[in-house]
Amino acid sequence: MRIKRPSLPRQKQPTPEDVRDAVLVVIERQFYAGQRVPFLKDRSRLLQWVVLWPATWLDERGVTISPARYQDLLIGSNGILIEALRHGATGEIGYLPGWLRKCVQSHFEVHGERIYEDAKSVRSIADHVLLQVGRTGPALVDPVRQMAQAARLLSVPRPKARRGPSSGPVQGDLFGG
Repeated sequence: MRIKRPSLPRQKQPTPEDVRDAVLVVIERQFYAGQRVPFLKDRSRLLQWVVLWPATWLDERGVTISPARYQDLLIGSNGILIEALRHGATGEIGYLPGWLRKCVQSHFEVHGERIYEDAKSVRSIADHVLLQVGRTGPALVDPVRQMAQAARLLSVPRPKARRGPSSGPVQGDLFGG
């Protein structure tokens, strides 16, 4: 008779939506101190400029990282946003989404080469392949590409509102008036 070993539950890999939500929760709690209205006003820019910008950067270079690594890059113990919170003068910030955007982009200017090399390393590629193989059902979409596509959708320019009649020449009436 064969003894069945208890199986350990597999750790769930976060989805891009999980990562997005986790980063936004950290931003709201740490930078907005739970002030819901200002956070909701800034949410779309935070999403585009802070949460999804690294995905666009990685996608433009043709590399990917796991959702867990992406989340760690932004809000891990030494993540970009956590370091910004530790070392930034957050009380003197004029426009928080713009400041956080600058923090993320500055981090990539300084550490971008290392992030790129790590993303294209054999270990990273192997992790991505194992994640694909271990999945049942429909094929897993590249999380970085999925978030980069979301960023592109958010950056589509909105049509400008029409303002009354044009200030061009006025047409005279039919009988010479």
